[in-house]
Amino acid sequence: MGTDNPEAKNELFGRMFSSLEFFLNPQIFADDECKRQISNHLTNGDLVVIRDALQEPVATKMFACLNEFSNWKVYEGYKDHFHYHHHNIYEKELYPTDLNWCREIFGSQPTKSLIQELSQRDCDGEIIFSASWYLPGDHSLPHDDVSNEPGAHRQVAFIWPDSFHHVTQVSPYATSKRLAISGWWTSISATEDYVKQPDNGTSRQSLVELI
Repeated sequence: MGTDNPEAKNELFGRMFSSLEFFLNPQIFADDECKRQISNHLTNGDLVVIRDALQEPVATKMFACLNEFSNWKVYEGYKDHFHYHHHNIYEKELYPTDLNWCREIFGSQPTKSLIQELSQRDCDGEIIFSASWYLPGDHSLPHDDVSNEPGAHRQVAFIWPDSFHHVTQVSPYATSKRLAISGWWTSISATEDYVKQPDNGTSRQSLVELI
C-alpha cells in the first residue's frame, strides 16, 4: 500500500529520522509491557529513569558536542530559599551544529506525538531546550520549575543524562565534566492536571527506574 510512492516513502523516512524514538535504545520499546509501564508512571506523575536511554553513537556524539564547546555562559540568581550558579547554552544562536540537530529531534512533531501518547498530556507547544555544564562550585538548589510563561505551559520534563532536579555544589576536586541536556515539552494553553490512572501498583512513586 503506497510503498512504491517516492513522496510517501520520503515522508515516512523523514518522520522516522526526526523522531526521538528512532534514536532510543531499542530495548526500551522492545515489548508492549515496557511501554505500558513507562506510560503508566508518566501519567501518574512519577519520575522515570531509563538507563542508557540513547543509542551509544548518539550519546557519544552529544557528549563530544558539549565537551568541545567553549562558549558557555554563566547564569546565577538569588531568591528566598533558592539560588543557583551554573554554565549554560540558552541562546539558540550559540548552539553548535549537533546541539541544533538534537533540539530538532526533541522538538519534532513525531517526538511530541510520542511523548503525548506516553504521558497523556498535551505536548504540542514550543519545546524548552538547553544544555548545562556544572563546574566546580556550580550548584542549583531544589526547585519545581513552575512557570507561568504564556504559550509555554510545561508538561513533561526531560534530562539527559539522568539527574535529580537539583545539583549540590560541585567539588573543587572534581576531575570529570557534569554535562547535561534538559528541557520541557509544553502545551500552548493551560491544561488540567494529569489523568489519574487506576491504582495498579505504579501510582505515586517518586522515582522509578526502568530498563
